[in-house]
Amino acid sequence: MFGSAFIIGGLNRMIERETWARDALREHADETGLLGLGPIRLRFRVTDTALLEVDHNAGDPTVSIEVPASALAHAFDGPDALARHARVSGDARLAETIALLLKHLRPDVGALLSPITGDIVANRVERALAGAASTAQDTARNLGANLYEYVSEEAGLVVKRGELESLQDDMARARDDLARLEKRIERLAGGRADKF
Repeated sequence: MFGSAFIIGGLNRMIERETWARDALREHADETGLLGLGPIRLRFRVTDTALLEVDHNAGDPTVSIEVPASALAHAFDGPDALARHARVSGDARLAETIALLLKHLRPDVGALLSPITGDIVANRVERALAGAASTAQDTARNLGANLYEYVSEEAGLVVKRGELESLQDDMARARDDLARLEKRIERLAGGRADKF
């Protein structure tokens, strides 16, 4: 439960800074949700004050958003990439609101760390994390491009689109030629059968 309370607390700090986020949540007061990110299970309830709290109720949530663990590999591609793999059930309006919050709320790491470490250290940590995230994103993008190039060019494991289309055209011509040949054989065989 500590992990859920920590995550909810972080989300609430971000929500409190954004009027649009509180306005979006206000209409969902007392609704509940389950957000599953791989092995992480986060049950929450929207409060009357348009914030979130851990939901200890074991009943069915108003909305359930499940992102499989395999999709977490796309986390560096941004929230939209994760959203493509999400399975949503329940109230679509609450799901849209939660998706909007997850997409647009950005943590202020400096503000979270400042009371603990001081402003200078918090600012340096925030810049270092932003740089690390950017580097990880660039590295993932470059690795994907290099892997695709190797698989398609060097190893020849993937057929390029142009080659595939050319092969499809060749197969269509061969199929047409075979159909014409079969008809020709039938006519020749039919003509000989008449002679016998």
